Amino acid sequence: MKKKFIVENVAAIVEAPRLNKKQIQIWTYDECRRFLNHVKEHLEYVAYLLALITGMRQSDILALTWQHVYFERNTISVNQTLERGTRALDPKVKSKNSQRSIRVDHETMLELQKQKRRIMKEKMYLGEEYNDFDLVIPTTKGTPINQRNILRTFYRYMKKAGVRQIDFMICAIHMHLCCFKMKQTRKLFLRDLNILSEH
Repeated sequence: MKKKFIVENVAAIVEAPRLNKKQIQIWTYDECRRFLNHVKEHLEYVAYLLALITGMRQSDILALTWQHVYFERNTISVNQTLERGTRALDPKVKSKNSQRSIRVDHETMLELQKQKRRIMKEKMYLGEEYNDFDLVIPTTKGTPINQRNILRTFYRYMKKAGVRQIDFMICAIHMHLCCFKMKQTRKLFLRDLNILSEH
């Protein structure tokens, strides 16, 4: 076998294959407003509002309980998550950073108060048939919402609102940063939704 010396690194001249990265779609201010205006009368409206206002994950929103909503302090505590593909609540969040306290604006807290009053009426109507998990976003019978169902509603109302198709799970935090970075912008956004004028 003949020995040959390589005087040049051939790997350095090889062009690496290009990865086609999928561009993440982010809603504009107007698209956020249009979507929430269309979904406002739906039972799961507060779930989408929290995603846009706070950037919370879908699994965290669906596992949020009233004991972790502090109206007097305008904060929400993320302490558990909904296991993907199930209706099981997991007290262990994704990481230590996921277990956090989120400051929420006064107008969104008013929407949460309305949500709590609606749930109290459902409890009274169903009585013992209501399965009380203390959830902020439950089904009409009190049980955890299947994540697939909330996604179906999300995609259906995107079409009704005439906004771009985006991924709920990936884009929640991006929409939050894009549309609500400034406090004044968030307040104007909520006023556009007539949240302030209703109280």
